[in-house]
Amino acid sequence: MTAKEYEEFYSSKYYDDYDYGVILSDERNPKFLRRVQKLNNMKPAHGSLLDIGTATGEFLKAARDGGWTVFGTEVSRFAAEEAKKKFNIDVFVGDAADAAFAPGSFDVVHLSHVLEHVPSPRQTMKLAHRLLKDDGIFVVEVPNQFANWYERIAQVFRKRHPTAEPSLHHVYFYTPQTLR
Repeated sequence: MTAKEYEEFYSSKYYDDYDYGVILSDERNPKFLRRVQKLNNMKPAHGSLLDIGTATGEFLKAARDGGWTVFGTEVSRFAAEEAKKKFNIDVFVGDAADAAFAPGSFDVVHLSHVLEHVPSPRQTMKLAHRLLKDDGIFVVEVPNQFANWYERIAQVFRKRHPTAEPSLHHVYFYTPQTLR
């Protein structure tokens, strides 16, 4: 997609169509809290954290509440405005590569369900590497849409319907091996 198509796609309609608020409150917010706790254990001094693909700011809020100095980027103006409105978090609107972050600025660079959306995962990973401090932590989470049958059955019991086919809005798909 072009930058304009990305902007249109990730408008408020995207968040409404995918019932994003329910997914966050039921599934992702508890994961975000556990992730922040793990980061706090790994880096007790905390520091600066960049979330690329911030969406509506829930992870950044959890990280800020956990003691981190937080920064975010988001291609959706709607989502960035929601982060500001809900959590008073300023988010750079646009591609993370266009933000004015100096190399080695961050103790943590975090991408949750973002890498499958970007036009160039390699460039995004290079950017994350450039922005991390030498002892920084890179956190990436992507969906495994080719999960095994056990996982699909588990999703049903969690009241989430397994995906029968790949999402059309994902540019890339990963297995644990390809992500490595």
